[in-house]
Amino acid sequence: ARSLQETPEVKDFLPASDLEEWENVPQLRGVKTLVLGSRVDFPIYRKYDWTLSSEGHSARVICAGRMCKPSSEVDQEEESSLLDFLNNAPIAMHWLSGTGHVLWCNQTELNVLGYTKEEYFGKPIMDFCPDEQDLVLEIFKTLGSGNTIKDVPVRFRTKDGQIRELLIDSNVNWNADGSFRHTRCCIRDDTNRKVREERLQSSHTLPTPSRHPP
Repeated sequence: ARSLQETPEVKDFLPASDLEEWENVPQLRGVKTLVLGSRVDFPIYRKYDWTLSSEGHSARVICAGRMCKPSSEVDQEEESSLLDFLNNAPIAMHWLSGTGHVLWCNQTELNVLGYTKEEYFGKPIMDFCPDEQDLVLEIFKTLGSGNTIKDVPVRFRTKDGQIRELLIDSNVNWNADGSFRHTRCCIRDDTNRKVREERLQSSHTLPTPSRHPP
């Protein structure tokens, strides 16, 4: 979609002969829109006015959006500081849609799994944990019931094919009307705990030395 957030009203550029046609074009005003700009790597909700039009006789629909109220320079500086914290935090974080698609993750998570934003954003989370489909469905069922999950172990597959043992904490950010907005997930590496458990289990299976002299 074309963004007109930094331009005057579209009608200001139209000749009088086209103004009536433009005013008859379907418009959606004040729509809360999830945007990801070039300035930051974090999705932010903004209100946009959207104009919908068709391209000739084709089935293609053109959406032109204009931000209703751009943020002030001071707000942008404060926002940038917060977004830098989230994107570079020492813990991996992501948002999932109600359909299980990745809306956003921070750079830490990309580093853990080895993917780029283009390879990760917009994809079903099940693409990255293909051995855990039943578990992922159960997690979404739990979250959709309004519950929070903590320390749930999930195996993720990295870009180079390795399996990473991760722990997930998550709950849901709900819309005002009670509908599913997105998850709020924090992910921690569980490899060290798994290694300790395996070593402990191995030590318990070692043969016990005889206490009787030969």
